Amino acid sequence: MSRLVSHDASTLFEKAWAYGIASGVIDNDVSERIARDGAKAILQFASLLGSDHLRIDLERAMRSMLALLNLNLEYEAGNDVRLAARSIAANGIGHHTREAARHMKAAGYDVRGIVTTRAHMDFESYVSLIDENEKSVKRVQAAQWALHAIGYAESIEPEYASLAIRTALLFMIFKPRTQWAGDMVGFEAMLQTVRSKARTKKASVPKDVPEALQSVVAEEWKLSSMKIFATILDEQREIHQLAASSELASLILTPGAAAPSFSAEEMCTSHWLKLSGGTHDEDVLLSLMLSGVFFEKARRSLTLTEAKAIADKIAAPPSVAGVTAWLELNAPHPFWEDLIGLWQHFWEEADSLHFGSQEERLEYVKTSIRVGRNRKQAS
Repeated sequence: MSRLVSHDASTLFEKAWAYGIASGVIDNDVSERIARDGAKAILQFASLLGSDHLRIDLERAMRSMLALLNLNLEYEAGNDVRLAARSIAANGIGHHTREAARHMKAAGYDVRGIVTTRAHMDFESYVSLIDENEKSVKRVQAAQWALHAIGYAESIEPEYASLAIRTALLFMIFKPRTQWAGDMVGFEAMLQTVRSKARTKKASVPKDVPEALQSVVAEEWKLSSMKIFATILDEQREIHQLAASSELASLILTPGAAAPSFSAEEMCTSHWLKLSGGTHDEDVLLSLMLSGVFFEKARRSLTLTEAKAIADKIAAPPSVAGVTAWLELNAPHPFWEDLIGLWQHFWEEADSLHFGSQEERLEYVKTSIRVGRNRKQAS
């Protein structure tokens, strides 16, 4: 086993091994077992690095194994050589390499990346990685508690935990005892209440947060609350524009955005429902965009005169900037990609058809949008 550690006599593993042999904590049976386990681990690591029979890969594998071993041994035993020796004797090499790899996997690193590079991170980085992993677990627990407290029943992915905590706090602080079902109507009502109360109400973390979760909840609020309030209190945006904005979605949990399954209705603002009438029909949505961009009043159907005006524009398609600006003012941001795709398809298909007359262009427009139907329109 001495061959495995002779390259670095300063490691905790070397010191603990020497102490264990001298003190009898590591006897012959333990030594042979650890040597076998070490050789097996080196072969496994070498196969990830390239080959388990090339000397260069075996040497790299040995260094990676010892690096992982030392990281976790120092984490569990500190600088206590006696404790480290007992841990080696009781747990073997595999325990420490597996634990180090487990922490790294929890941080998102794959097995090959762990063996090739992450094994050689410095100890301070390893400790920070474990601390962040533990915070992430606590963050998910806090998110689950917070969402349950406001009646939000949907499960969420771990990456949305911070957003969930912040959203739940807004409800708990500004609309206490309100149950939020993840619907946009309730979300917009909360944002409106924050606007009306945030400048006069003290926004502190509720006292009923479980003690075990208080630190992570308080940290989330401290890091994000000022930016959240600055965004919500920007009254240059209407509530429906704020609720549907990508800026707000980057700060708090917007309806439908983080649930593994959701309906489009959950993301519809009251404004968009009024404009679209709750439909997802492409001809209606295209009519909304065309009338909104070109005639300054979005409607679900166009007049024949307006359809003719659109036909006149087919020869010179507009840039996407106009519809993007209109969507920013009117549509929920999760819909933008599909709506822009619908807009571009209309103009690109028209360009590809090479119409020979104005009548052909008009006929194309009339088959793509609503013309003269559904006269009762949203303003």
